[in-house]
Amino acid sequence: MSEFPEEPVPLITFSEDEDQLKVNDEAMELLRRIDGHVAVVAMAGLYRTGKSSMLNWLLDRQSGFRVGPTIERCTRGIWLWGQPQRHTMANGEHVWVLMLDTEGMGGLEASQQYDARIFSLATLLCSKLIYNSQGSVDEKAISGLSFIANLAKHIKVSASANEGEDEDVMQFHSFFPSFLWVVRDFTLELVDEDGDPISSSDYLERALADQPRTPANMERNRIRAMMKDFFRDRDCVTLVRPVHDEAKLQQVDAMAIEELRPEFQEQLSHVKQIVYGESLQPKMLQGKPLNGSMFAGLLQAYVAAINSGGVPVITSAWEGVTASECRKAMSTAAETFKKSLAALDLPLDDEDLVEAIKDAEEQAITQYRAAAIGDSAAKLEADLRKRMEDDKAACARNNAAQSKEMCDRLLQVLYAEQIQPKLASASDESGGFADMQQFSREWLAFRDAYMKKARGGAKLECLLTFSEAKYAEAMRILLSRQEEGYEKKIRTLQGDVSKVKEELGSVGGREQIYKEQIEQMQAQSSQIMSEKARFEAEAEAQRERIANLESMLQDEAATKQHVEIERESAGLKLSSEAKKREEVDSELARMKSEYERVVQEKERQEMELNLLSEECQQLRKGQTCGCTIS
Repeated sequence: MSEFPEEPVPLITFSEDEDQLKVNDEAMELLRRIDGHVAVVAMAGLYRTGKSSMLNWLLDRQSGFRVGPTIERCTRGIWLWGQPQRHTMANGEHVWVLMLDTEGMGGLEASQQYDARIFSLATLLCSKLIYNSQGSVDEKAISGLSFIANLAKHIKVSASANEGEDEDVMQFHSFFPSFLWVVRDFTLELVDEDGDPISSSDYLERALADQPRTPANMERNRIRAMMKDFFRDRDCVTLVRPVHDEAKLQQVDAMAIEELRPEFQEQLSHVKQIVYGESLQPKMLQGKPLNGSMFAGLLQAYVAAINSGGVPVITSAWEGVTASECRKAMSTAAETFKKSLAALDLPLDDEDLVEAIKDAEEQAITQYRAAAIGDSAAKLEADLRKRMEDDKAACARNNAAQSKEMCDRLLQVLYAEQIQPKLASASDESGGFADMQQFSREWLAFRDAYMKKARGGAKLECLLTFSEAKYAEAMRILLSRQEEGYEKKIRTLQGDVSKVKEELGSVGGREQIYKEQIEQMQAQSSQIMSEKARFEAEAEAQRERIANLESMLQDEAATKQHVEIERESAGLKLSSEAKKREEVDSELARMKSEYERVVQEKERQEMELNLLSEECQQLRKGQTCGCTIS
């Protein structure tokens, strides 16, 4: 414990100007820093009996508490050894041992009232009171314990008791420490009247036995009775002189333990076993072990009572200590609760937040109950619960605010990643939404992703608010874009229809031309056929004429040559007419084929026009259709 000084620290001093005891703030701070139960060993006795030396030996230190060779007091008030000693009790638990050195009693510089105050405080504060004396436990030593008989004048158990009231005094033993009488420079032999060896404890009990009831013994017997009643857990040890040489006795405090008499070393070891051994217990009050902070509070309460002109009241001081400890426990538990709430990974869903707060509250209450003691515990636990209610409400508000902030941010991020890029694209070819159905599917995926990541009670409200704005906006954009697409398709189809109509008009014009040409060709064909018939008739007439000529040839040989010439001329003419007829027939066949092709083209274009008209009607129906997407 490096933060504690290895030196004596004044604990309680006396101000002669104010005639009051003063509690040293430095010592109070040291005590409050002790985390754990404390056992308090106080050294008391007449002045100049080597109390400080005895404490130094118990601390295994050659220098520690101030000692001196003169008859003047070395210790004023009550001093505390700055560094607590850590020891293990019989039950295995650790305890911090505090060493107190008190001002010696019976000196010329202090009044009996002052000595009684110091001794009363030492008795009330410690868990083991060591009374240091020299010589033997004789009648003189018993008479020197008169301050014990007067403790009833300086201590009260309850505030309602009158001074010295028997019922109150009879309870002292419940609050008083164990008592160890250390008899220094003991030279007697520990034997009984028969010469049989006795222990130092037996020696003390024999000394405390009532003596014959004579006027001289009455006061000493009263002291004996008080001693036995107040300190029911008592013991005694005897120590020989530490050195044989009288000259070295004044420098004994500067000598190492190894330089002292072996018998003294052995007896000193026995004292240590009593102080630090199985009998070591923490300072208890009302069945509760005290820690450093409680001990400091108890000390302040006792000193305040003395300074106010009264006497320390054990129960009142304890009530003040317990109330203070409860307030401290409440403050610590409340701080623990706050830290537990601050450590939560907010935002949390409402169910998780309720469970986490419940766990933190139970932990704080358990911590409070482990430290809270006394009658104030229940009331301050109720106060603690009220404080925690305020903290719970603040935590819930903080969780809601963080939930809203997180959910709003998450919605923006997911929307920018999953919806906005496709919504910004003009068409499905460029990554946009193909139709309302695809947008609806993507929106559901966006919502599911949000619900998996969102936390806190604000997630549904944030989603609803966001959806009301963004979903409607997206629908307007998509409907507007779809309407523009429909309008564009309609304009395109209308252009196609106009073009088809123009083509149909063109086809109709060509059809009329073809009809006229066909009619003209048919007329020409009829004319040709008529001429053919005429030519054929003429040919027949020529054949008949040739026949007549041949007949006449027989008769008229002279005219044979002329007939041959005529015949050849008629043949040439007939051949020319036949060739002309073939050309007319070929042209007529070509015109018929062209006419049939034009008719087929017209039928195809009329069919395409009908299909385009039907598609236009369907697009107009889609434009007026309302889509509902959930």
